[in-house]
Amino acid sequence: MHTDLSAHLHTDECNDIIQQFLYCNSHYTFQRFLGKCSYLDTQVTKCQKKERLQRREHNRQQAVKEQAERLKRMSEDNN
Repeated sequence: MHTDLSAHLHTDECNDIIQQFLYCNSHYTFQRFLGKCSYLDTQVTKCQKKERLQRREHNRQQAVKEQAERLKRMSEDNN
């Protein structure tokens, strides 16, 4: 099961893979149960993981920056 596959939530790279995956699922209804679309399913999962790790790293960097600013303001207020 994948997270929301809406286009506005993903990069262009992932959107291309998602479109191929959705096309495969809609056009190969029976064959997908035999593994026809499994490769694309794996690619979607990998792409979403890559996006998630990038978001996590960005959020971590942002939190460090905000905490440094907060500590700076607190030290200025104490003086």
